[in-house]
Amino acid sequence: MKILITGASGYIGSQLISHLNNNNHIYGVRNNNTTNKDCKTTFINIDLNDKNFTEKLPSEIDCIVHLAQSHRYKEFPEGAVDMMAVNVNSTIKLLDWAKRLGVKKFIYTSTANVYGSNNSEHKEDGKLNPETFYSLTKCMAEQIIEYYKDYFKIEILRINSVYGPRQNNMLIPNLVDKIKNKKPITLAGGVGLYISPIYISDVLSCINYLVNNYSDVQIRRFNLCGDEKISLLEIINIINEKMGYIYGLNIINTNEPIKYLASDNNKIKEITGVAKMINFRDGIDYVLKQI
Repeated sequence: MKILITGASGYIGSQLISHLNNNNHIYGVRNNNTTNKDCKTTFINIDLNDKNFTEKLPSEIDCIVHLAQSHRYKEFPEGAVDMMAVNVNSTIKLLDWAKRLGVKKFIYTSTANVYGSNNSEHKEDGKLNPETFYSLTKCMAEQIIEYYKDYFKIEILRINSVYGPRQNNMLIPNLVDKIKNKKPITLAGGVGLYISPIYISDVLSCINYLVNNYSDVQIRRFNLCGDEKISLLEIINIINEKMGYIYGLNIINTNEPIKYLASDNNKIKEITGVAKMINFRDGIDYVLKQI
């Protein structure tokens, strides 16, 4: 199978390539000029802000895994133009190219943030309520993708807090850094955000299944997350315990309302046949061993 992966130099994309390339030919789209040392993968250096970027793509692809997103997703309003260009406009161009090429499947990685926050776990048929400009652009991309369901199979994955070894500048590694260096950690309501963190190997296994298995359903949406509904306070305490309680915690409690971004993952587990995701206590062990 010929598979196009955008965001190939990102945390998920770089590992998904090695996860898929044994029986497939991978085309990895990335925005850098890193030397290609993988003879099984064809890397294509493309800036998704380039209005003609699809002209540089191969002439035959079976499946697209669209992981790429704006690297300025935390910057608003300064990054708003880039978020629209990469998260929305480049997705439209990629969809149009996929339609013209006759691609069979389009897998899109969205975010659990499209739900917004409420007091219960998010299910796939729940109302979308993006609360940030970033999550709005991901929600827009999801809605645009739906219009292409008559041309290829579509899988939309709403990822919730992926983590793993050698990850940088994301929630879990940032918490580890703050604990080690006694930096302040602000927790709304003394508890903080509730999430459903998912270990990287579970993410890769689920995407691998969806790439290699076809459904009669034209479009499906999945929460790609772990089994747990766990607060930041619990996560901090587990990390501190695993590190031997040698660092003093610097927690600042606020009176802000507690946000709930945890999701229900029964649908993705039923489809893929996964009985149990890696729990956070085991997953963070793997992370800390790499530090």
